[in-house]
Amino acid sequence: MPRFFFHIFDQGEAITDEEGMDFPDIDSAIAEARHSARDFAAECVRSGVVVDGRKIVVQDSQGKTVLEYAVKDVIAQLSN
Repeated sequence: MPRFFFHIFDQGEAITDEEGMDFPDIDSAIAEARHSARDFAAECVRSGVVVDGRKIVVQDSQGKTVLEYAVKDVIAQLSN
């Protein structure tokens, strides 16, 4: 099963995922990243924290970036 790593960038600070998670395919990993970004956005809104500069970057086991998802995009999608 492929392993994916979910790195969080928060106002320029990187929180790297050293362990990763196994998913059956890339689409499942992307769905998890989007779900995590929604949770992150909700927490930012509840806390009154600005979401600009926050994103989740998903990489495969070879270090290739398969998705960059900005938290502010979650909020933009909800307002459309």
